[in-house]
Amino acid sequence: MANEINAKLILELKASGLSRNQIVANRHMSKHSVSDVINIAREKEITYEKVKHLSEDEVTA
Repeated sequence: MANEINAKLILELKASGLSRNQIVANRHMSKHSVSDVINIAREKEITYEKVKHLSEDEVTA
């Protein structure tokens, strides 16, 4: 079973000031996955503030 990417958590950690490398190291996530989430969020102008009230399923839909 593949691990699911927790996009909301990545956005929250990024908003709290952690770097991509810190997120990868602290949460044992793939650097590629973290970068993908951050890049897509930036392209679509999605911030943690905009999605914090949504469920993870709503964020990744």
